[in-house]
Amino acid sequence: MGKTYRIKDIAEMSGVSTGTVDRILHNRGKVSEEAQKKVEKVLKEIDYHPNLIARSLALKKNYHFITLIPSFAKGEYWDKLCEGIDKAEQELFSYNVEVERMCFNQYDKSSFDELIPRIEEADCQGVVIATPFRDSVIKLASRLDQLQIPYVLI
Repeated sequence: MGKTYRIKDIAEMSGVSTGTVDRILHNRGKVSEEAQKKVEKVLKEIDYHPNLIARSLALKKNYHFITLIPSFAKGEYWDKLCEGIDKAEQELFSYNVEVERMCFNQYDKSSFDELIPRIEEADCQGVVIATPFRDSVIKLASRLDQLQIPYVLI
């Protein structure tokens, strides 16, 4: 794995201020064409890629995900899936990730359909969907596409 470069390192290598590098990396404000070229040259030389985890921590952004799975009893099939979701949530807790669980009756399509408006109104960054209801999930997926909310089907 390559070296991690800080804004300060890039500024020194480019011969510009840290503020200039910050403005270029985050598209904040105007910089001279000369400074832009110097920084871009260094970024290319070091094959710079932003640290998205550090950026998300610095922004203190909260990430809200929804899981839509059938209700279950301990030991049933969906219990294992829920254990995985719980583990992921614990591992991502420091990155301000929150998971909201929505459950429905896997034998009652209307219980799934009743959750669709709640998901549409939720301010979330992604949805995990596990359902046998084909028509309903197509409707939900279409709506999530319109809202530009990513989703995954299980």
